[in-house]
Amino acid sequence: MYVPGTLSDVEHVLVDVGTGYYVEKNVEATKEFFKRKIDFLTKQIEKIQPALQEKHAMKQALQQPEAAARSQQEAEMIVKFNTAYNIAKEEMPFTKFRSQILLQKKNGLNVNPTYSNDKSCALFIGVIADTLKKSTVEKIAAVPYLSFMIDGDTDISTKECEIVYARIMANGRPINILIGHVEVKHANAQVVIEVLNMKIQQLHSQQTSQTGTTKA
Repeated sequence: MYVPGTLSDVEHVLVDVGTGYYVEKNVEATKEFFKRKIDFLTKQIEKIQPALQEKHAMKQALQQPEAAARSQQEAEMIVKFNTAYNIAKEEMPFTKFRSQILLQKKNGLNVNPTYSNDKSCALFIGVIADTLKKSTVEKIAAVPYLSFMIDGDTDISTKECEIVYARIMANGRPINILIGHVEVKHANAQVVIEVLNMKIQQLHSQQTSQTGTTKA
């Protein structure tokens, strides 16, 4: 809202000197007052600025070791995940996890032995398995056609297993994706079909939980 008006006195003004007090001053005195105030604030800024710069430098100095520590922890976790993956791939006992970590430390890797027991190994492998399952489902969900293959094998304990693969086309080339393996007593035709059906159902369930759809 604006109201037209005229100044009855252009030689004197009310100056806010702080805390709600106003003082009547003439124009020249007002100019001098604000000049002193500007000079005072400028000097205060010049005094405070070095302290602020020092605090900023201290903050950065504190953050750098924290970032380095996080980077070291991430590197250690990568080593432990890779070690756990190799143990699972080679079908070694989880109890070998700690000795494998200590061996890498002995060979010069800066690895903290924390989380180096068999229970931690099982947790690492569980995370890896979940990640691989998710990746497998995403790859299969992205193709219009796929086929399944099943192959017999025996593990290091001479137990008979059936291994199921999905075969898809990626970038114009066929690739095989491991779906999983199942230990069986007898690898006859009926058992092979049951294993294949079970793995397909598991794959559909995983795909439904991730995407809400299934591939026929």
